[in-house]
Amino acid sequence: MGKKADKVAEKKAARKAEAKAQRKAEEKKARKAAKKADAKAAEKAEATATGRSAGADVPANEAPAIETAQQKAADRVEAEAPANPPARKPVLFQKDFGRQPYVVNVEKATLGNKHFRKAVWTGEHLQLTYMSIPPGGDIGLEVHPDTDQFLRIEQGRGRVQMGPAQDDLNYTRRVSDDFVVLVPAGTWHNITNTGRDDLKVYTLYGPPDHVPGTVHRTQANAESDPNEDH
Repeated sequence: MGKKADKVAEKKAARKAEAKAQRKAEEKKARKAAKKADAKAAEKAEATATGRSAGADVPANEAPAIETAQQKAADRVEAEAPANPPARKPVLFQKDFGRQPYVVNVEKATLGNKHFRKAVWTGEHLQLTYMSIPPGGDIGLEVHPDTDQFLRIEQGRGRVQMGPAQDDLNYTRRVSDDFVVLVPAGTWHNITNTGRDDLKVYTLYGPPDHVPGTVHRTQANAESDPNEDH
């Protein structure tokens, strides 16, 4: 019964990842189509305006449409190519104690963390982060090509999945308080909260994987952070 449930979970995770990729592709296609439509509308508006004889007035019934099309095109250009593009920053930033001596009660700190992810200490070869996963949530199916990862469960129950490919998570284990998960570099992995309480985890990356001081309040924040690999 357990193996059957695990296989169902693996297939569900694979479908979820595939649906996410498809959704992103559709959103990109929709943005491209909207941009093309706005460009055509602006071009048509300009042709209509310049095609009249010098000094001719634009008919009252056409003026609003022309102005709207031109304004939409101008707004899109400004949004997509600002004069001073903002720097790539984490969704939220806090002090990182890395590259200096640091001592912490890691169990207390992990249990007290309420953020999805919080990077606390980032050195040259190692990084400490805390994570809090709500019931039914997960860390997100991912792979770190050049980074080994250590995770310790301080609170909660979960399902660990690992494998050589995104659609081949052939290693599944149940975990709870005090369990440790070791993820080799290049291994696809995910941890899902299967309990009723928040899953409290701390993790060590070697070498670091996140921008020093990164804080993601929710998984959605993490997925929208341009500094993260998606």
